[in-house]
Amino acid sequence: MLAAVVYGAGVITDEDLGKIRSTRTYRAAIWSARFNVILVALFFSLAYAGKIDPKQWFPSLWLLGLVLIITGLVLLRRSGVPFTGIGPFKGVRDPRMMWQIYKDLVWFRRP
Repeated sequence: MLAAVVYGAGVITDEDLGKIRSTRTYRAAIWSARFNVILVALFFSLAYAGKIDPKQWFPSLWLLGLVLIITGLVLLRRSGVPFTGIGPFKGVRDPRMMWQIYKDLVWFRRP
């Protein structure tokens, strides 16, 4: 109840936040995002080493980014994270949920 008072109407409760974080799809989304960071770093290291033709950098990076963003958004949506917006440009509606996603992504702790 305190969360609704502090952050305004339309935010999720602490119980809902715990339920979302305990789902398998949420954990899969977090691990997918971690894996995506590794893939992008690998792509840039290969590009820097000259293993990727410069003509293919932009299409390859665009395709890689598109796949990674869609994967993360679909998994987060299926886990119950509330989004706002239309089309591919959606944001997390609750600022506490966004902060929790960031903390779960950066720190290796089990939700």
